[in-house]
Amino acid sequence: MSRTNLKGLSDLRTALKFKSRQLADITAKYQSASRSGNNKPTEYGADQEYTDLFALGPIVTDLAEAVKAIEEELEHVHQYIDGAIGSSADETKLPKGGLKMENPRTNTQETVLAVDQTTGDVTLNADEVNFNNGTSIDTSADGSLNFNF
Repeated sequence: MSRTNLKGLSDLRTALKFKSRQLADITAKYQSASRSGNNKPTEYGADQEYTDLFALGPIVTDLAEAVKAIEEELEHVHQYIDGAIGSSADETKLPKGGLKMENPRTNTQETVLAVDQTTGDVTLNADEVNFNNGTSIDTSADGSLNFNF
């Protein structure tokens, strides 16, 4: 699968129908406040509310559009995750150009890990690598490696 980028957050927010609306505003379109809550007629059961049947059409349409937008976004998120790191818990896919990360000192993208496509050689580009057990490997000005235990 070819790699893909996650869609912009603003595009996602535009696609979501109900995110920017209050639930009370949505339900007010089809539930009459004069016949719900404290004003509910005694004939109504606990799980019954008065609704304006003709006002439900636009709400059902909004719901269908909202579910469709969520499904499309979910599919895109799945494609993004599969393209970015793979679909198997035991494997991680690296892009052909290598794994790039932003260097916070220079605010530039730098290749940290690269795999040569012809030889399979792996190159780690780092001034220092620290391990959880306190061991570190760093390079000196002359290019030699220093192992610290």
